[in-house]
Amino acid sequence: DCIFDRIICIRQAHGGLFGRSDMFFVCLCKLVPESEERIRQGGEVELLPQEEEILMADWIEMEDYAEQLVWQQSPLYKVMNDAMFLAVRRGLSESSTLSDGSTDRSENGDDHEEEESHGFVARNLPVGFRPGNNTIYISSKL
Repeated sequence: DCIFDRIICIRQAHGGLFGRSDMFFVCLCKLVPESEERIRQGGEVELLPQEEEILMADWIEMEDYAEQLVWQQSPLYKVMNDAMFLAVRRGLSESSTLSDGSTDRSENGDDHEEEESHGFVARNLPVGFRPGNNTIYISSKL
């Protein structure tokens, strides 16, 4: 089990498999405390893929994922991978950390009024390993 923290980016493609459009979301999640403790004690966290849709699931180090040649040749996926690393470097928290180091809650418990913009910034980039461009939307909080 995990706790959702935030959406890091969204990749949008048109004219893909069977001429369909497609989107996928990269989310920052945190393990539940029980799973974190199991890992600290040298245990593992079992992945439970939905068998009807997913053939295989496995843990992989982010560096191993990002260093695959197919992603290295893609401006689009390089930006996506850089956004993932930046989000992880900024850390996981149950309440999102803002760029000024504060959390999204003020001292009285109300939502923190942040002056910076919220949302996503769109970039249309070459896929790299095949012809064409896709759009990536990156969180403006990164």
